[in-house]
Amino acid sequence: MDFNLPIYLSNQSGGLLDINSIASSDLTSSLGPRSGYKVMAASLGASNAVGYVDKRAVDDGVDVGDAYLTGRQIDIQCAVFGSTLADFHSKMQELSDIMRINPRFYDSSFGFREMKFSQATIDTATYTNGVAPLRFVVRPMGTPNVVYNQAASIDHSVSTSATRGFSATMNLSFMAREPYRHRQTQREISINVSSVSSSTATTSLPNVGTAFARPIVEIIHPSSTTAGVTVSSVTFVIDSKTVKVNNLVFDPTDTNNETRWYVDFDAHAVYKGTRSVAGGVFVQTLRIDVLDLTFFQFGTILARDDGATVLTTSWGGTVEPDLMTAKYYESYY
Repeated sequence: MDFNLPIYLSNQSGGLLDINSIASSDLTSSLGPRSGYKVMAASLGASNAVGYVDKRAVDDGVDVGDAYLTGRQIDIQCAVFGSTLADFHSKMQELSDIMRINPRFYDSSFGFREMKFSQATIDTATYTNGVAPLRFVVRPMGTPNVVYNQAASIDHSVSTSATRGFSATMNLSFMAREPYRHRQTQREISINVSSVSSSTATTSLPNVGTAFARPIVEIIHPSSTTAGVTVSSVTFVIDSKTVKVNNLVFDPTDTNNETRWYVDFDAHAVYKGTRSVAGGVFVQTLRIDVLDLTFFQFGTILARDDGATVLTTSWGGTVEPDLMTAKYYESYY
């Protein structure tokens, strides 16, 4: 986490608050009153493994099975500065408000939201400027601990008679839903069915992260469809695991109305997305009924160090999808 660059927390209405808005040099130079935030320290907690461990009944040691990592705690020490007493308390209130456990905007994610930051890296092949934009998905663990002192209530001056303003420290604690640091932008890989003569296409799914990735595949039919069509089946194979969906109905499409299908390899689910306003948001409805229970294994994209991943896509029937796109976040431990 680079303390010389912005660090953002999602607020209760879906916007972003920069909690590192004051440059490090501003804390020591005589620039008069400060107004804003400065991250002084951050702690990225450990993520412990959980899984099957059992003592051996007739031998030394243990028998073990699959193990998985838990979430992790993230603690941030943030200094709050105000140029006036009113500005100071407004800044304190703004940061306190952002720590609501589950505001209405994040109902669908159970209160989890983004914490965005940057990290220096030598991987200039991926990040040309030597800075990796990353994010955690976090939820506040409670209201923050705030320590006020006399300086937070009484104005005082330095030798130059310039007002120093007011400051206090807030300690913020979060629980990360996953132990990973995700890239801020999704990788999008097009699966262009029109470029192959058969009903099967192979597509490389690169992953620069050190953790596996799970894609969401978006399936689109030509926008000129006016009578509605049905794609008989689409099959995806990733890392020798196969998932198949049947009878994907695309409703009639016009200027406003459009249908798309989403195969979510993370949630192990399929959604039908519809919208009735041009350029609007697709409202997704869970459709487990289109899943073929014979082929119901959702694969994962291998981590960078584990090898390359190829997605094999095939479709059946006389109607083929127009365009499919695999979207996923690459992640680091």
